[in-house]
Amino acid sequence: MHRKYTPRQPRVTRTCQQCSVSFSITVARIRNGGGAYCSRACMLDGRHVTPERFWNRGVRRENGCLIWVGALNNKGYGQLRRAEGLVLTHRLAYAWAYGSIPDDLDVLHHCDTPPCYEPTHLFTGTNLDNMKDKVTKGRHPHGEQSTSAKLTDQQVRDIRTQWSAGGIRQADLAALYGVNRPAISKIVTRQRWQHID
Repeated sequence: MHRKYTPRQPRVTRTCQQCSVSFSITVARIRNGGGAYCSRACMLDGRHVTPERFWNRGVRRENGCLIWVGALNNKGYGQLRRAEGLVLTHRLAYAWAYGSIPDDLDVLHHCDTPPCYEPTHLFTGTNLDNMKDKVTKGRHPHGEQSTSAKLTDQQVRDIRTQWSAGGIRQADLAALYGVNRPAISKIVTRQRWQHID
């Protein structure tokens, strides 16, 4: 079986616009728009993630937020591809505005808008700080929205009504609603399910 002969294409040497390394490329690739970068990684870094392009990328403002109009992850946070992989846009915005982010810290939003990358809306904190912020702002699943909830909001109201009317023990309420007696105690003393009147 004979291989088809393909003539060798002329090559030229170029300097990468991103890392300044010399590299060889075919003239045909240059004619098709290539030749500015030595690799895909440099192209992604140089073409898509310059600060000018980042801050002016399809700018959309909503309620003071700078909304990322590019790709979003499954939690609604902006993301883009760099040489090291996918990065979250709010983390990149924070790093460019304020400096590097310590490895043990997250970048949190004052505005609670995941695609927002406005630096004044961002602050750093630990994962615990993030959880506390979520609870303070009422964004955490609580009550019957929680995946571990065994009671509904209405059942909690009924338990409190029956308890305040008197004549029924906490153990009886626990048996009636399929929970343990300490759970009933925490409901009637409002240590749990505080959001229910």
